[in-house]
Amino acid sequence: MPDKVKVTKSSGEVADAEIIAVFDIADFNRSYVIYSYDETDPNGLAKLHVSQLKEEDGKYNFIDVETDDEWTRIKNVMREIITGGNA
Repeated sequence: MPDKVKVTKSSGEVADAEIIAVFDIADFNRSYVIYSYDETDPNGLAKLHVSQLKEEDGKYNFIDVETDDEWTRIKNVMREIITGGNA
């Protein structure tokens, strides 16, 4: 996957997204992507987004995360990435 991709947001707006990390969660048999639109929050921290990642015919689709269980696992992976652990 390239470092930057064009993403069509739910609003229909096309934006450049920087790919931060891609990872799999085997229990869900799914891949996920952490990405940024180069935005910051009021405290100056980078805003990150997470989506389920599906590839079809060489095109990547970002799909909403579906369950609380997925979010819990995703947050654990993100903590591992931040702390340098082995997720």
